Amino acid sequence: PFWLKRQEVCLQFMVFGAANVVLRPWSSTSLTWRRTTRARLLLCGIPLQLLPMAGVAGPATLHEAAPLCVADSATPARVGCLARAAGVSKRVRGEADAGVPFGDGHFEAKLISSTSASGSTLVLSSPQPVTPGHKLVIPRRVVPRTADLTDTEFDDLWRTVRAAAAASHGGGAEAVNVALPDGPAAGQPVPHVHAHVVPRRPGDFQVNDDVYEAIEAWQPWPAAGDAETTAKKLEVPPDGERRSRSPEEMAAEASSYREVLAAMGEVEQSPLPQQQRFAKIVLDAGQLFFASGTGLTVAFVNLKPLVPGHVLVVPRRPVALLLDLDEEELVDLFRSVRTVQRVVEGQHGATASHLGIQDGRAAGQSVPHVHVHILPRQDGR
Repeated sequence: PFWLKRQEVCLQFMVFGAANVVLRPWSSTSLTWRRTTRARLLLCGIPLQLLPMAGVAGPATLHEAAPLCVADSATPARVGCLARAAGVSKRVRGEADAGVPFGDGHFEAKLISSTSASGSTLVLSSPQPVTPGHKLVIPRRVVPRTADLTDTEFDDLWRTVRAAAAASHGGGAEAVNVALPDGPAAGQPVPHVHAHVVPRRPGDFQVNDDVYEAIEAWQPWPAAGDAETTAKKLEVPPDGERRSRSPEEMAAEASSYREVLAAMGEVEQSPLPQQQRFAKIVLDAGQLFFASGTGLTVAFVNLKPLVPGHVLVVPRRPVALLLDLDEEELVDLFRSVRTVQRVVEGQHGATASHLGIQDGRAAGQSVPHVHVHILPRQDGR
């Protein structure tokens, strides 16, 4: 049941077990209760505009960008997340008949798991799942590159990716791999932006890094693999086999990016921080080359790059998972990814990029600090 209280929505649902819990939507709201073995909890503070309704007592749609998270307040560990309240869903009229456009083909409408509140982003169950629960997050509008999305569409895409990742964590996955092949040279099988959200559990791959090969080999349907591609397989050697670069090498690369950014007058930047931690690691100041105008995000060159131009974009605040970011941090992080991607692609003559996130240890995250990998790719290289 739900009802209106002024301009907010309240949701009531059941929880089990005894602990102090914090339920927070992705907003400034954070409420705490002491609960007993079985209790009803009332969550308020969800803005009304995030819950369009067909009537006070009728079906409603909870904004997928606002998963509800139940966390033990005594520890930072999350107990579980709900991507949306039970029984709450959104149906798009006409979609069942036409199917869902994906590049030059279509997915069956029954694969739709959810849509964003704006309706501009869809979450689909992958027809060829890499692991159980594999989702695809796509913009409704058919465009080949993230650069072709409007700012509003771009922000909505990544909010929805975060919501899908939160749902995977809440559904029992210990981690999530997020991968977006941005362009044909990055192995994109169909010219339509799509992000893979792949739930991970310990032991699901004999070699953890094999997940990247499985994602790269993914095809939406058999015929998609028949198209000519300029992509070369991305080699991911074990970390121990990758050469560490010297501080001088990294500083020279970072300096070249700073020069490009300085020439891009439209990019708002903050002074580079005097010290930046990557979880517990204190980065060499020479590695840094970008700080967003808000100061919430920085970018730095990689100690052990997989390809020339492989860089990392991170929130300044050291948090482990995407669902730990607040709304401002999330938007700022991916707007910064967009800027940095343009810089490194231009500097290296790339026509595409791999964007990747290891959201949790079981996904291969070796440093517990959210970080987005940008790997620029060139045709045939």
